[in-house]
Amino acid sequence: AVSVMNYSLERAAEQTGLQAGQIIKTARTYAKAKAASIIYCMGITQHTVGSDNVAACANLALLTGNIGKPGAGVMPLRGQNNVQ
Repeated sequence: AVSVMNYSLERAAEQTGLQAGQIIKTARTYAKAKAASIIYCMGITQHTVGSDNVAACANLALLTGNIGKPGAGVMPLRGQNNVQ
């Protein structure tokens, strides 16, 4: 919890270009889902912090109980078949 204390909703909105209300709505939708999936493509991985981006997705799924149940998980869609 300490590591995220400096990241306010306003800072997240500024960094992402989204409105605070959009972030809240998305977070609530994800949190209320019986099973939620995070599906990502190469856009989040092709950065100097790509590994951190993927870890953040996995951590979010783990923290919300969205690993190991039908319809939930983290699913990479890569450029080539079977690239992991």
